[in-house]
Amino acid sequence: MPLYGSVDLSMAQAPSSSRGTSPTEGQLYYDTDDDVLYAYNGTNWKSITEGSGSGGAYTTYNSGYTVNTFLSDGTFTVTNGTLTCDILVVAGGGGGGTDAGGGWGGGGGAGGMVISRAVNMSSGTYTITVGAGGGAQTVGSDSACGTIIAYGGGGGGLNAGNAGNGGSGGGGGKEGGAAGEGIAGQGYDGMVGTGLAGGGGGAGAAATDENGGIGKTNDFRTGSDVYYAGGGGSGNPGTGGSGGGAAGANGSPNPAYSGTANTGGGGGGARSSITGGSGGSGIVVIRYAA
Repeated sequence: MPLYGSVDLSMAQAPSSSRGTSPTEGQLYYDTDDDVLYAYNGTNWKSITEGSGSGGAYTTYNSGYTVNTFLSDGTFTVTNGTLTCDILVVAGGGGGGTDAGGGWGGGGGAGGMVISRAVNMSSGTYTITVGAGGGAQTVGSDSACGTIIAYGGGGGGLNAGNAGNGGSGGGGGKEGGAAGEGIAGQGYDGMVGTGLAGGGGGAGAAATDENGGIGKTNDFRTGSDVYYAGGGGSGNPGTGGSGGGAAGANGSPNPAYSGTANTGGGGGGARSSITGGSGGSGIVVIRYAA
């Protein structure tokens, strides 16, 4: 294959602290600290060595990607260079509101959902946190991949109680409970409680009346779109949003339902003196070229 233009093929080998102060464009440098080959582009040294990743559940699929999936806390380690990664981070969903008597609890808000593309991850170890779902009317826990953070979903309100803010906001309790607010770029607001308790917000849309907001699709894990971060339905009962959002309870003796594990779905609200359902736990997915 022909090469066009000129390239300086001189190459130094030295630790990171000894790259020199006056490199020329095209100059190569092998870093003996991290075993990575760099080229100078006229402004910065850029890695030209493709790294490898480890941690979590390791899979591949036919579109040419390697995937590391974390269903619980762990570490992701990059060795021998830099990886360009697509990253999905979903936080734990908020718990649905409890009916403390005479009303209906609001649906839990979905965990925040963050999609980051073409993230350069240099050699090193990155802390992965997978947030747990919140208990009844409690905010879910945050998830993180290094410095990329998704915030837990807001809890649903008790009957006549206000909902919590979060990645997506929880739904207000029946008879005037205020809706929780979602975080821009991560999720949407819950629904205010009026004559009905409100549903929890989802990553793809706000709640509609007693029904949880729809989640959002992503294909990083398998190559096929999967919904994550649906809002929980209220205790009217409302339906849960696509993406693991739980339906609200339909009265005693039926229990309130919990959000689906590892989707960040909001928990269902309750009625007839039943405790609200828990939110679903989150997930972290990292993919890169195989």
